[in-house]
Amino acid sequence: KMVAVCREAMAMPDAGNILMFLPGTHEIRKTIELLEGGSVSRGRDVFPLYSSLPPAAQEAAITPGNKPKIIVATNVAETSLTIEGVRTVIDSGLARISSYEARRSINTLLVKKISRAAAEQRAGRAGRTAPGRAFRLWSEADHARRAEFEAPEVHRVDLAEAVLLLKAAGVSEIRDFRWFDAPKEDALVRAETLLHDLGALDSHGSLTEEGAKMASLPLEPRFSRLILAGHEQGCVSETAFIAAAVQGEGIFVNKRGGVGRKDFIFADDGSDFAGEWRAFESAEAMKFDPQRCGQVGVLARGAREIAQGFDRLASLAKRFGWDWKPVDFAANRDAVGRAMLASFSDQLAIRFNQGTLACKLVHNRRGKLDEESCVKNAPAFVAAEITEVEAREVITHLRRATAIDPAWLAELFPEDLTHTDGAAWDEARRRVVARKETRFRDLVLEAKETDQNVNLDQAAEILAEKVLSGELVLKNWDHTVDQWAARLTLLGKAMPELEMPGWTDQDKADAIAQICHGSVAYKDIKEANVWRVLREWLSSAQRSALDAYCPERVDLPNGQSAKITYEPRRAPFISARVSHLFGVWETPTIVGGRVPLLVHILTPGQKPWQMTKDLKNFWAAGYFQMKKEVAGRYPRHPWPDNPREWTPPPRKPHP
Repeated sequence: KMVAVCREAMAMPDAGNILMFLPGTHEIRKTIELLEGGSVSRGRDVFPLYSSLPPAAQEAAITPGNKPKIIVATNVAETSLTIEGVRTVIDSGLARISSYEARRSINTLLVKKISRAAAEQRAGRAGRTAPGRAFRLWSEADHARRAEFEAPEVHRVDLAEAVLLLKAAGVSEIRDFRWFDAPKEDALVRAETLLHDLGALDSHGSLTEEGAKMASLPLEPRFSRLILAGHEQGCVSETAFIAAAVQGEGIFVNKRGGVGRKDFIFADDGSDFAGEWRAFESAEAMKFDPQRCGQVGVLARGAREIAQGFDRLASLAKRFGWDWKPVDFAANRDAVGRAMLASFSDQLAIRFNQGTLACKLVHNRRGKLDEESCVKNAPAFVAAEITEVEAREVITHLRRATAIDPAWLAELFPEDLTHTDGAAWDEARRRVVARKETRFRDLVLEAKETDQNVNLDQAAEILAEKVLSGELVLKNWDHTVDQWAARLTLLGKAMPELEMPGWTDQDKADAIAQICHGSVAYKDIKEANVWRVLREWLSSAQRSALDAYCPERVDLPNGQSAKITYEPRRAPFISARVSHLFGVWETPTIVGGRVPLLVHILTPGQKPWQMTKDLKNFWAAGYFQMKKEVAGRYPRHPWPDNPREWTPPPRKPHP
């Protein structure tokens, strides 16, 4: 399509030099072949232009010549170079843009649509000194949907390599560095966590000796650690192959049925990469012929890409004087496992049990092991590729796995291993059990539970936590307890001079823990006497003060008494029928007159009529409105015209 548009542009008057934008060198070479092979470029010089071209070749592309030019370029020609005489721009609308690929934990260059701003920048290369034109190979609707600007690279890529190099250059605090575009905090934290997991940074964020070695290699941190570990373990050629394979497109054709990946991976392999090596050797023997490779499920293009990366890493290893031997995954099984553990410890996983492929991983993640993997019987493994697939729920697939022996963790990461004696909740039996755990970071490697020697303090905390969450219920923690707690809270706020004990959420948790102390099972606390602890919460004097200032009932001037209801963060209140309030002309109070009670005035049928803290005003106006609206429904109840002069009739004597 680019060539067809170029032919059309050349037919126009004053086409001038033509600048074509393509995403990468592969597309540039293919386009130049079509331009020159089809005689489209007759009478014009054709030049490629991209950043990795030798300086002389770049100079030839931009220097004015005797013939008009067709320059086929990447986005390097957007801003960084000035090209004279360009009157026509043909834009594919694509570019290879760096971004982080979580699946393989690497930064990649992927072909993506450019932003609207980049498109304007490209179009602006035409007609700088005279009128020009630009052809865009996408629709106006597509253009409107594109991002306005490109996101800064620092917001798109993994920052582990940048952080490592800055640390190696002496920048102790990364956040104080004068970034052109400041990275996001979560990206910095992710980078620092990975570097710590790789052993490049210590717990204080300082560069380690291993980190300095990693920074000296022209590789991303994970793969520099992998190559160094391969050198240390005597399997550098195997780790070089793994690094090349992970960073490449992949060696197997994605297809169902027929010969393929499953036929290259053997059950007794220590790593799925042993199967990839067999596939690579097959492709190499077939000289990377696409048709022949495809017949055995091997992607020739991917295998050739791996070969190129493998050769570069071989040259690097030999330059450092490392011992380079023929690849042999079987002979170096344990060495490869140790090297992979050193570089992929953040992707360590173990299966829940032998009956499932479901796994738990470091950093509190869950995943599912590839069913074709060779490590299904391994006690633990590291996965070089993690893919999240969203269906009804997000499923995390673990692929390209390598078996490891958990004993190696003590050798390679002794500071990240912890052994604890604690307690845990047994849901089935509803009791606390003693639990011994071995953890690697946050991943439980081994756990043993027993009913013997349960730590009673920890058991009380666990039981209390279950009670507070509502999972377990203390039957005797009833409304009266909640009233007591609300009374105590109110008195503490209203009369701080009494210095009453508080009743916060933590106080409640502590009280429940005391109630649970000495028990290990729900049956032991279900009917527990909660007042045994709550009575001791207050001294004798404090209990007297609580009863005096925040009583459970209040005596009214008319000889009646009313129950006071206390609720958290609400005014205490009483409820009474209007006839029982005759003689109560002022609002009753508690806490030495500091807290007026909210009065719920009820009809004779016990239905709410009004809530007030101003009884005086009720008797002056509200009562008469109530009488007007309600009295007709309750004729047997007294409705005096002047409540203050009304006296109740004498009670009839019992016969």
